[in-house]
Order: sequence, then structure tokens, then C-alpha cells
Amino acid sequence: MAGFMEKNEKIILAVIILIYLILEIINISLPGLYVDEAFSGCIGLQILKNIGPFAYYSVKLFGRCLPIMQGAEYSGAMEGYILSPFLWLFGANVVVLRLVPIIMQAGFLIALYFLLKDFFNRKVAFASIIFLTISSVFLLETKLGLNSASMLHLAAILVLCSLFKWYRGSNRVYFYVVLFILGLGISIRVWFLWFVNSLIILFLIFHKKILSKIRNSPARYLFFGLLSFTSGLALFVIYNFKVKGNTVNYITEHFFKTKFSINNGLYFENLSSRMEFFINYLNGLHPLMMQGVAREQIAVNQLYPFLFFGSLFWLAFSFFSGKSSFSRGKVSFVVLLLCLVILQSPFTLSSLNGPHLFIIFPLLPVILALAWMDIIEVFKKNRVIVVIINIVVAVFVVAECNATVRNNYLYFNKTGGAGNYTDTVYELVDYLKQNELFSPCVMDWGIYHNLVFLSAGKIIPRQFGYIEGGESDKKNSFIEECKLTLNKNANLYIFHSPVFTNRPQIYRIFEKIVLDSGRSLIEEKKFYQRNGMAVYILYSIK
Repeated sequence: MAGFMEKNEKIILAVIILIYLILEIINISLPGLYVDEAFSGCIGLQILKNIGPFAYYSVKLFGRCLPIMQGAEYSGAMEGYILSPFLWLFGANVVVLRLVPIIMQAGFLIALYFLLKDFFNRKVAFASIIFLTISSVFLLETKLGLNSASMLHLAAILVLCSLFKWYRGSNRVYFYVVLFILGLGISIRVWFLWFVNSLIILFLIFHKKILSKIRNSPARYLFFGLLSFTSGLALFVIYNFKVKGNTVNYITEHFFKTKFSINNGLYFENLSSRMEFFINYLNGLHPLMMQGVAREQIAVNQLYPFLFFGSLFWLAFSFFSGKSSFSRGKVSFVVLLLCLVILQSPFTLSSLNGPHLFIIFPLLPVILALAWMDIIEVFKKNRVIVVIINIVVAVFVVAECNATVRNNYLYFNKTGGAGNYTDTVYELVDYLKQNELFSPCVMDWGIYHNLVFLSAGKIIPRQFGYIEGGESDKKNSFIEECKLTLNKNANLYIFHSPVFTNRPQIYRIFEKIVLDSGRSLIEEKKFYQRNGMAVYILYSIK
């Protein structure tokens, strides 16, 4: 078997990558476009067409409004710059928007394979990327977003590859590449700091040879290292130079309590929330699948948590008993990297939900593969144990494939997605374009950027700012915005239906304002998802 893999290594790897690409592309437009995806696309349109601006912060340069920070003081607009050449070449559409992260993730799988082959062996490398390729969560999450998946995964694997190239050789360039990509990763999403901090801690653990390499020319390492790191952080540097350290001010202000009311002092409570998401990932649950009516239709691979924690137990036993067939330092590096990120995850600048922990998802199949190959090697003379372990893995693979087919293909082909992920948004955009309704008023979160991107910037809605549960001054501002809009005789207002709204009070507040003005709110049209539930409702005022 080992000889076959060595002889046909490139062919096997190419087949796995081809299978991954086919699995991602066959229903690439499903589920419907989500607002975070569309937001990145809008940043790309801002760069290409000089419309918007849609970014949180932009700068004027040569008559163009260039995005610097995407959605907050701590998230750079790098996705837009990566997307823009593809949007220029192939146009603004869902296929292009999702194909870019898919291609990046294919690059990640190839890099992960060669890193694991070099670090462990071919069997571990092949098993790891196969487990990822058949994973329901991996396939879905990587397709749906640059920031949470493909970009950060690719950044992390390039850091590790460059770090070990430098560690084993003498070329300083790899060290500077590591620092540049670390800065770039932080500027993409600040939670990449979990990975950066973990590497720093691992550096302190495995420091002896690293320090001996740096001691040869510390001044050069320090100067070019800082230059490389700050170059990666260029968007942050520009932003904080222009606004006098606003990122630092934001972090200081929200370090203990975020603007989403997450108390970072409640460490164990927050850790419990993170672990709930972690277990959901192991089971194959994706956050979007638990919206609306989707939850009871999901296939769950309940074997994954048992195999994963069983693999951790085996690796720990093998480590302390001295029976491990792998380098104990290398195995501990992988396990510690996973644990260190999880232990940092209760600290956040935003919320505890979402795909933040997905940054460590590729480590899960690596741990499964390590335990599987280690057990087979340790018990290679006991054919019964080897057969049993292989049967368990085969059952796991079948269960994972079943979950993937049911969740990613049968479910989405039947429903088109639910709520903010429904393909009904495509019908809504077509309706607005056909009726030349290019400036509707958007009355809920999760609609605005979808309309802009899917229309390639032809539709520029007006979005209202009040967030349900926000401060009273924001509510008063929303009321004033509504009154001003009524005075301008805007003729179309788009709401989510009550089932899917993120702002349940908005409709009642708006209806009262309209009635108080002596006018009526008229329902013009409803847009339904495939199960018959209304998602969007269009109103006019008469």
C-alpha cells in the first residue's frame, strides 16, 4: 500500500482535489447568497466601479474611494482586493464569488498534504485531506466565505510551511514570510490572533533551536521581521494612522465587554458556548442549518465526537507510555495548537457565535488520522485489532458521506436554504431589476449587500440603521429617518417576514409612523422560499 501511494502520489492527490472541486461546484449557487459573502463582494465592486463606499472606512486616492477596513475597527478589507480581479474578469455573480474561496481552499489542501507528509508520512497526509474532502461542514463553510475559512486557512498553512522551511534550513526569507503572513492574517480577521498567540506559546516551548538561529544576526532579524509584520498589517497601519489609533481604542474600550454585550470576564461560561459550537462542528451541524425549519432535516454524524475524543485519548496514552510511532514533539505540536486556540476562543471583540472556531477545523481530521495510523502501527502484529479499527474508520467515512450528501445536496436542492441563506434572494433581485426599482428602502439586516452585489451595483438601496435592542438614541434616529423618507415619497420598503426578521419591532414602529402621517402601508408582494414560507415582503405607502 505504501509503495502504491508513493508511486502514484501525484495522481492520487490530483484525484482527491478534483473530487473536492466537483463536490463544491455541483451546487455552487446553493444555499442562497449570505450577507457576509455579499459584503466582501460589495467591497470588490467598490474597488472596481468606485461605487458606495460600502466599507467601514475608506480613503480617497487618485479620485477613487479605496476600502481600508471592511466592517469594523478590527477587520481589514483584504477580501475585496482579492476578489476584485476575478470580478473584473468574470463579472459580479455568485459563482465567481464562491469559486475564489473554493480555489484557495484547494490550494490549502495541497499545501496541507505536503506539510503533513513532510511532518509525519503519506498515510496521515492522505487520510487527513480525504476526511476534510468528505466533511459536510468543511465543504459548506469553505464555499460560503473568504474571511472565516479559505483565506485564514491558507494563511495559516503557508505560515506553518514557511516556518518549518526556515527552521530546518538557513534561508531567512522564510522567517520574514512567516511574519508578513501573520500580519496579513490579523488584518483579515482579528481572531487570527488566536493562531498567532498559539505559535508564540509554542515558540516558548520549542525555543532552543529557534533562538540559536536568531542569535546569529539578531539586528537583521529584528529589523526585517518588524518590517515584514507591519507590511502584512498595512491596512491596520493606514487606518490607525489616519484615525489616531482607533483599533487600539476600540480594543481597550471593549476588552471586557463587547458591543454585542459579551462579557470576556465570564471565561468559563464563554468557553462553554464555544465548546457547544465545537461539538456542533464535530456532529456536522452548521450554524445556517439551524435557522428556521432546517434543523430537523439535518443528518448528524454522531460517531465523529466519539472518534475525535477517543483519538485524543489514544494520542495522550501513546505519548506518555512511549509507544507512539510518531515523534512526540510533532504530535504534541498539533494537539497543543488545537487546544491553545480553543482556550483563547472565549475572549472576543464581537460575539461567541458564528464561524470563528472554524479556523481550527482542519486539525480535527489530522488528529483522527494520527490516531488511526498510530494504532495500526502499534498493533500491526494483532490483525484482529487492526481489522476492527479499519472497520470503525470505514463506518465513520460512510456516516460522514451520508451526512454530506443529505445536508449539502439533498437538503439544499429541496429547500434552497432558509431565511438569510435562501435562494429566494435571487428572485427578489430579478424582480427589482425587471421593474427598475433601483433604490428601495431596506428595513432589516441581511438584505442590503445581497441586493447591491447580485445586481452588480445597479441596485443601491437605502438601509435604515436602528438595531432592535439598541440604545434609545438609535431608535429615535431611526424614527427620524423614516419620517424623512416618507416626506421624500419613497415607494418601496423591503422587510423580512416575521419568521426570519432580525428586528421584530421594526415593522410595528414603521407602521405607526405611516399611520400617524395619515397614510397606509400596502403589501405589494411576498417572496417565498421553496417550503412555502414567506421570506421577503415588499410594501408601498399610499
